[in-house]
Amino acid sequence: MVLKEKKKNGSITKLNSILHKKFHRVNNRITDAVNIIQRESIAIELMGKALKEEPLKSEFIKALHLIEKVSGRGKLVVSGMGKSFHVARKIATTIASMGSSTFFVHPGEAAHGDLGMLNKKDAVLLLSNSGDTTELLPIITYCKEFKIPLMCMTRNEDGILAKSSDIKLILPNIEEVCRIGKVPTTSTTMMMVFGDALAIVSGDRLKFDMKKYKHFHPGGAIGASVRNRLDELSDQK
Repeated sequence: MVLKEKKKNGSITKLNSILHKKFHRVNNRITDAVNIIQRESIAIELMGKALKEEPLKSEFIKALHLIEKVSGRGKLVVSGMGKSFHVARKIATTIASMGSSTFFVHPGEAAHGDLGMLNKKDAVLLLSNSGDTTELLPIITYCKEFKIPLMCMTRNEDGILAKSSDIKLILPNIEEVCRIGKVPTTSTTMMMVFGDALAIVSGDRLKFDMKKYKHFHPGGAIGASVRNRLDELSDQK
């Protein structure tokens, strides 16, 4: 009986030790996750401060004017490579949902014929964290040759992209939050948020409202909520 009791107590002690270690691992992971979120939040805050100052302030205003200029007579084409492409697609679809003719194109497809969609009435926005993405060179070259206005969003003001662009949206050069400092995290977060700012402010300048959104976004829960809101406003009149 004594031997069985010792084995039982030993098993419980071992189990408690395992649970204790797992608990601390989980806590460490939560701490790491919170730290990542806080660091990315700080990056966004620093980007907001940069937007209040030159040269980003003036370049942002120029970008708004260009988007307003091409809206209705041409289109805005947005592109990027890797993770930047996915951010570019989000920016393009957000701007499009607010009534401005905007498309996204993959750099590989652009170099294989899709450059034909571009003309002098259009404008291009290219995203690249490094500012030296080789896959973007065909688009850059095409814009220069046919005098198509080119905007860039990057952290490298000395890169090929920034030097080739008419409007340079240079974001703060803050390191990625991953351990090796290479996985696109902070950079893509800043691009996404800056793209939202560009989309929403340009939409306001183009007098985007609930009635227009009803036509642009009829589907899903958002479409239903917009219709309900318009019905409520109509009943109040």
